[in-house]
Amino acid sequence: MRILFLLSLLVVFWGKCDAHTVSKVDDRLYGLLFLLSSESLNYSTTLPEDSLICLCNKLGEQALGAKDYVTYFKTGQIAVNSLCLQGDWGLALDKASKMYKEARKQNNRLGIALALQALGDTYMYTNRYEQAEESFADAFKMLEGIRDDDAKIRLFIQYMHVCLHADKIDRLPGYMDQAEELIIRLNSREKENYHFFLRCYQTLYFLSVKDEERAVACLEQVLKADVSDRVFNQWIHLLFAQFCLGRGDYENALLYSDSVLMDLKKSNNLGGYIYFLKNKALIFEKKEQPEEAFRIYQRVNTLSDSVNVARYLHQLNELHLTYRIDQTQLDTAAEYNRLLSWIVFFCFLLLLTVIVVVVILKRKNRTLKLCQKHLEAETEKAVRSIQSKSLFLSNMSHEIRTPLNGIVGFSEILAAYGDIDAETKRLYGDNIRQNSDLLLKLINDLMDLSDLEENTMSFTFAVCDAVDVCHSVIHTVNAVKTTAAQLIFSCPLPCLELYTDSNRLQQVLINLLVNAAKFTKEGTIRLVLDVDADKHEAIFVVEDTGCGIPPEKQKYIFNRYEKLHEDIQGSGLGLSICQLVIKRIRGRIWLDTGYTQGARFVFTHPLPRTSNE
Repeated sequence: MRILFLLSLLVVFWGKCDAHTVSKVDDRLYGLLFLLSSESLNYSTTLPEDSLICLCNKLGEQALGAKDYVTYFKTGQIAVNSLCLQGDWGLALDKASKMYKEARKQNNRLGIALALQALGDTYMYTNRYEQAEESFADAFKMLEGIRDDDAKIRLFIQYMHVCLHADKIDRLPGYMDQAEELIIRLNSREKENYHFFLRCYQTLYFLSVKDEERAVACLEQVLKADVSDRVFNQWIHLLFAQFCLGRGDYENALLYSDSVLMDLKKSNNLGGYIYFLKNKALIFEKKEQPEEAFRIYQRVNTLSDSVNVARYLHQLNELHLTYRIDQTQLDTAAEYNRLLSWIVFFCFLLLLTVIVVVVILKRKNRTLKLCQKHLEAETEKAVRSIQSKSLFLSNMSHEIRTPLNGIVGFSEILAAYGDIDAETKRLYGDNIRQNSDLLLKLINDLMDLSDLEENTMSFTFAVCDAVDVCHSVIHTVNAVKTTAAQLIFSCPLPCLELYTDSNRLQQVLINLLVNAAKFTKEGTIRLVLDVDADKHEAIFVVEDTGCGIPPEKQKYIFNRYEKLHEDIQGSGLGLSICQLVIKRIRGRIWLDTGYTQGARFVFTHPLPRTSNE
């Protein structure tokens, strides 16, 4: 009745555990598991191992979630013991190995001890008692200094079992005494169960050393124990079978052995069942019934093979399941990686497309802006050109009309009045000639500008003396200027040979000097010639002390049709022609804006190359 009550409690607690996820270990459920497992040591079991294993796994998961590693390792050891009792030694060994690795990882001494005990369980239930003893001994060493009497008692009970079956009975007294000391000071519900198992092993020990009197005394204490009926009956039948075997009462020994075997078979304890079948075969050997002994040994071999086959099939199923899970995970990972690769590829392609589109748009925008700026510049240039041409046409009509009027007027006077004296005729003739020269100059300027723009003006290059050219130009300008300004030429060199077109050079100098004379009523106009040896070029400077050029017109001064004063006679083409000519002779021309006493124009002419150069 007590077992049924505990089983009902287990089902109720387990159902609650499944229905509600807990953040810590259920202490009541853990205590119940510990109590039930204390009745399922070595041979006996009071519940199906599957139930204990599932409960252990559930509590183990809770313990890991709550980081309660002591509970995790204790439930793990109980699970390994239950797996061994039902013959799943491979799974038990795997779980024990995992426990050991986890305990090492956590550096948990109690966990390492329980893992070693679990490994010893797997060895013990597979009849590998030497390895079991080594594991239990290592577990005892790890438990030194740890106050956990319950773990030590359980380990002692299993150690006693190994000593009985490994022919190391001489060690039992010491272990039994230590276990009894621990049990006496223990204060838990498992105390009665532990005391019961201790008396059972004491009885078996005294039977092994032929001390029947003390064995009977221990058996009497066993009979008084308050434990579950199934545990009590199973061990009582086991002890009675050993008593009968020791006394040579083989018939009763067989009867009690059959009772034990029946209980073990009902509890699905295959390890214990096979062990007691071997004991039964030994009884038949002692009864000198070899045929029965042989039949039982065959049964033992068949069961061992079936257990091994079942174990291997289970392991194969586990391996196959693991393989399928791994394969599924690999397939999922491959599919995920493939999908991720496509996503990355399309994202990269999209990004590349966006970048290309942005670059194209930026280039088009930049080109559009450049075109717009160029268009604005050309528009402004066209507007200025139209304005300049309009102004030019207006100026030209005025400039051409003035000399023409003079020529026509004086010609009509000469034709109408034949009695004019010779001096008057000479003066009129000079005026007609001056106006004709002015008109001719205007026409020549227009033709020169046209030839320079179309690159059809011919240049005749030859070596000439630039100093002589400057003297000639000064003489010419002095002859035609109409102001009181003084022309001065200065040059530190007696002569300077240039490879140039002397006529075009004179044209540039005359234009610059005539312009200076127009705007310098009084003062000086200076022509300076020098050499820049570093740049290997001659420098011509024309400066005056006239009215100068206003700052707002300085940047337009070389434009065509540009005039400083509309009331001063001129076409506005002189400086443009000078600029084009200087460019053709590979020189440079500019207005010195730093000069403030009038106007200063500077242009350069390259020096001829020497034979070394």
